[in-house]
Amino acid sequence: MHPGMLNYFDRADSAFISAYRKHQKERTRFDIEVEYLSSPSLHDRCAGDT
Repeated sequence: MHPGMLNYFDRADSAFISAYRKHQKERTRFDIEVEYLSSPSLHDRCAGDT
């Protein structure tokens, strides 16, 4: 799916996040564990900037 999005939004920046659900002992609750995050700087950026 990611390559298809990049083909459609060919001038857009992209980011990558590696995360998973880390279940607690009772298995009904979980936390989101982020292992890796890579993204361009968002400083002075606004949704819709080109």
